[in-house]
Amino acid sequence: MNSNLKRVVGYLAYVAAFGLLVILVETMNHYFQDVYRITFRAPYLWLFISQFVFPILVGLLLALPQFIRTYRQEGFWKTDWIMLLVVGLPAFFITAAPILFFALAYFLRLETSVPHLIYLLSANPALPKVFGILLGFVLLNSMRKQRQDGDAAGLPGHPCL
Repeated sequence: MNSNLKRVVGYLAYVAAFGLLVILVETMNHYFQDVYRITFRAPYLWLFISQFVFPILVGLLLALPQFIRTYRQEGFWKTDWIMLLVVGLPAFFITAAPILFFALAYFLRLETSVPHLIYLLSANPALPKVFGILLGFVLLNSMRKQRQDGDAAGLPGHPCL
């Protein structure tokens, strides 16, 4: 099989994986909404998966093609700690803000004294999802391979966000 055909098949599999993930999550979301309407019991595990894990998986899938190119290169693995700390850590906290909000409100019964920042972050539902995607993307993109001569392999230059 020539390289162009391999690339086409690889990209089609990539798009199919993306589509299947979205369809699976949406189907499960409808199922658990129906369960909630009938039982009035919140499916906390599903809320965690759909609000926290799913956006991170989307970010990981977005970074996967570049990660595969990096994986195939020669060299030893190196982590870009600056990217992880400056971009990944705040993205993690913003993604986890709704979980922190509900955990503090539920387990500690602090409805009125939940920290204001956590409340603001959890009040805007798009913000944790977008930062979850960013977190997944940064987790894979912060992994590089370095050649023996010291140059970072995989990218023409070191990306800046």
